[in-house]
Amino acid sequence: MKAYYQGEIDYFCGVYAIINSVRIASLGIHTFTYEESCAFFQHLITFLYNNDKFLSVLKHGTSNKLMYELL
Repeated sequence: MKAYYQGEIDYFCGVYAIINSVRIASLGIHTFTYEESCAFFQHLITFLYNNDKFLSVLKHGTSNKLMYELL
């Protein structure tokens, strides 16, 4: 049996890309803990939900325009 990887079932790759990009951009300035990264993830997911974009991203992924909004 093959394990599923993030992005194979959902389309939240853009959310993870933003989190990882911010972590890389802040190297030497701030090291994000696991807890901070989880809180950031929850913040981004809450933003999607509050702006009626959660289901769209879940089903179809994140557009460039939405990536800009999330940043």
